[in-house]
Amino acid sequence: MRGTFYSEAVKETAAKLRRSGKSYLQIQRELSIPRSTLCTWLGHKYPGVFTETLRLEHLKRARTISASSLRAAKEKRDKVYVLRGKEMAKLITHKDMTYMKSLLAMLYWAEGTKHNKVSGLRFANTDPKMIFLYMALLRKCYTIDEKRLRLRIHVHHYHDIEKTKNYWSKLTKIPLSQTGKIWIKPRSKMRKFRQNFMGLCFICYLDSSIRKEILGFAYAIQEKIAGAPLSSFNG
Repeated sequence: MRGTFYSEAVKETAAKLRRSGKSYLQIQRELSIPRSTLCTWLGHKYPGVFTETLRLEHLKRARTISASSLRAAKEKRDKVYVLRGKEMAKLITHKDMTYMKSLLAMLYWAEGTKHNKVSGLRFANTDPKMIFLYMALLRKCYTIDEKRLRLRIHVHHYHDIEKTKNYWSKLTKIPLSQTGKIWIKPRSKMRKFRQNFMGLCFICYLDSSIRKEILGFAYAIQEKIAGAPLSSFNG
């Protein structure tokens, strides 16, 4: 079977493109000539046509394309994972109070104050969603005396104090009159901080009996699922 015939003019055009620094793939796309044919014509004539600068530019473009492809693939996978989580969340029922209390117990065990020298509940976090969930669970699982709730805030030098107080008060539905003194962290001018950061929010509730019940439930869940810890874990 006879191959495709190419004129000398086509060969010269390919040679000019190669001399200009174009790759075999680029020439193939432009002239519709197989790469194997281009290698036969030009390989021995222009073995080092790319200068160091051109090679680095080519490598940079290749890395950019690769990074873009990897990022797109990751975003696609992440959407699948988020969708799975949303589907599982549909199984949660607000009527199951034991389930609600177990969520509250795990949340407080992770982010709340646990030692007995502290009276009442103290929960702290910088994430507004975490604070919002904690307050929703606390109010749903227990009959709360709203007057016994206290709001404390730790901020940095760049925060607008009044704006920050109003933000957390509105989020937690705790009146400004029940907000304690704002604490401004020292030496914070020397550091950089993330954007849209509203400081550290403390939620205090003056009732030690609820704290003891929540932590007792959390420890019982741990033993039921994972078993009793080794004695060495307790110090």
